[in-house]
Amino acid sequence: MANDYDVITQYETVEFLGGTQTRPVIAVGVRTHVHGVYFEFRIPKGDYNSANVQNDANGFTIVYEDLFAIPGVTDVEWAQEPTSAGQLQDHVVVYFTSSSGNSSASIDFPYSQFTQSYIAARVAHAIAGMDAAENGTTIDQGPVPVYGIDYGLPAGQRATTEPGQGVITIH
Repeated sequence: MANDYDVITQYETVEFLGGTQTRPVIAVGVRTHVHGVYFEFRIPKGDYNSANVQNDANGFTIVYEDLFAIPGVTDVEWAQEPTSAGQLQDHVVVYFTSSSGNSSASIDFPYSQFTQSYIAARVAHAIAGMDAAENGTTIDQGPVPVYGIDYGLPAGQRATTEPGQGVITIH
């Protein structure tokens, strides 16, 4: 809905597709009204029109604002970080506090792991650890939730039953 965000910027750029292929796109920068989260998304230049901008902006606004429903989350940030191949990859950084509010931390998630349930599990795990540290207790939190095992496997990967192995990439 147009009332939930403002389009801040729009500019032409190029998106890397792989190998030596790129495509012209329009990058659209948006700020949500409720929590003031700024993010960008890209639309292929040939598909660029006001309906697509509104649909994508609305969809991303909902997804970003829903992160604030996770207990302890205080802020959310869109970022781009370079991959090992030197290409930029979209990320979301989620900031949160312990139950008392005396400790804080953040976790950086690439868009390939951007699911509400996975982020909620990782945040809850970290908050449990901060709460224990504040109370001077030790808890067995178990392993950090792993994307791709508990929350669906990325393409080309499968789970293994071998202890400590987690996910095996299939080539």
